[in-house]
Amino acid sequence: MTCGYPPILELIPGGAKKFLTRGQASYLLRTAPAPVGILAQTRHQLARELIDELAMIDTKIRAADKRLRQLVTATGSSLAELNGIGPSGAARLIGDIGNIARFATAAHFASWNGTAPIEASSGDQKRHRLSRAGNRRINRVLHIMAVVQLRHDTPGRAYYQRRLAEGKTTMEALRPRLSIGIGAGNPGGGTFHAIVFANEDGHAFSLTDEPFERVPQGGRDLTAAQARAHEDLPFVWWVTDHVMQHDRRAWWMRHWLLGTTCIQTPEVFERHEPVLLVSHDADDGIWQLIGASDADGSAGKVGHLHHAVDEDPSLIDVLDLPPGRSAVRAGVEEPWSSRL
Repeated sequence: MTCGYPPILELIPGGAKKFLTRGQASYLLRTAPAPVGILAQTRHQLARELIDELAMIDTKIRAADKRLRQLVTATGSSLAELNGIGPSGAARLIGDIGNIARFATAAHFASWNGTAPIEASSGDQKRHRLSRAGNRRINRVLHIMAVVQLRHDTPGRAYYQRRLAEGKTTMEALRPRLSIGIGAGNPGGGTFHAIVFANEDGHAFSLTDEPFERVPQGGRDLTAAQARAHEDLPFVWWVTDHVMQHDRRAWWMRHWLLGTTCIQTPEVFERHEPVLLVSHDADDGIWQLIGASDADGSAGKVGHLHHAVDEDPSLIDVLDLPPGRSAVRAGVEEPWSSRL
């Protein structure tokens, strides 16, 4: 388990990273300068008590995992044998799905959990987009499994590599793309198609031959070679950058590409409370999502920011929050207000 240790950070010359494991925190405390004076000794004692509390929490987590494994095994399910499915994920699948036989086909199951793509064709252009419907809890478990499988030698990674062998680029296989059309009816008009991919701490674009979005007002679809030779390409890139900076949907995609993580209070993580405070830390870039209950650093839950937006679409309004700023609201239906 990882959490914040403000008292320890104050004891370490030069400071330390904000979120530490129990072992890291314990090591730093053992190697820190001996406390001198009542104030330093008190801080040292508080830090030691925090580490002891985390040790107890770790023990409870291990016990809960063991119990979940036993319960999953007792059902006769082989879910836990899948790469990327832990005891909590398997328990979630079994609990929410129940009898898998209630789904007539795999397509019915995919539609129920939101993994089936939605057709969004227009004219002769055949395309699909990701679904935001379905059971988001199950969708989240399956998404985590997919990400884990990509990182290991698994059937999921083999499928991904087959897609690459078919000529798809890395991000074409994962499908974040955009289309921009200019100059409909003009000889120089056309529609530019590009994929978006993570690049260092931001994003970048690459032209592609494959049409994505039909833009009737933009003119004919351009191949990558035609787009590169087009005199208006610099303008198109300017428009694209503008869209990525100001379009809220583009910010969701950017956080998805970068795998932005966030710390959530247990109440927010378990969807018992709505998010009322969003903070983007200036020092380490950590995002924090807090509800009505007081935030406790030792109980924070780590998740992906784009998953939180899937659960609460109103968070899309604060995805461009700069480091060092926070946003608050009085309730779910209330507007966000930014503050330092």
